[in-house]
Amino acid sequence: MESGVIDGGLLRLYISIDNGVTYKTGYMDTSAELSISNSLKDTRTKDSGSWEESAPGIYSWSLSGEKLYTLVQSVNASVSQDDITMDDLLSLMVADFAGTGEVDCDTGKISKLLKVKYSSPMGLLSGGFYYEGNAYLVDISISAGNDGENATASYSLTGVGPLLKKTTT
Repeated sequence: MESGVIDGGLLRLYISIDNGVTYKTGYMDTSAELSISNSLKDTRTKDSGSWEESAPGIYSWSLSGEKLYTLVQSVNASVSQDDITMDDLLSLMVADFAGTGEVDCDTGKISKLLKVKYSSPMGLLSGGFYYEGNAYLVDISISAGNDGENATASYSLTGVGPLLKKTTT
């Protein structure tokens, strides 16, 4: 079991496009974030006066990441087939993007439900833990700064159903 402060550079988002058989991690990711929310429901009554009253409601979760934007994996010799590129993410969000290169939002509406994990490398070793669930890729943004600055991209996934904490066996 992990203990102590975790180096943020070790936390990773893993995405599977084959229902959890294999996972890829973000290529050139500079950040990875897991967010869990509880939308409170209003429980005010006539006796509440001017005070808000709430109770726990529905949980939701999301994952997001930022990366240096690259067009091809061969930019870095250390890249392996286990890395997911921005082009991979674009193809997962808009299905037809992988085929013709045209983004046809009428035919590309069928986004793929992805199995995702959020973990440190130790979390995938025996005795470690990770968070796992299903999510849709819902947002991709590519930013280009001034001349000489790196182009960056960000992406976010919205969870569908529960986020589970699992222990690696």
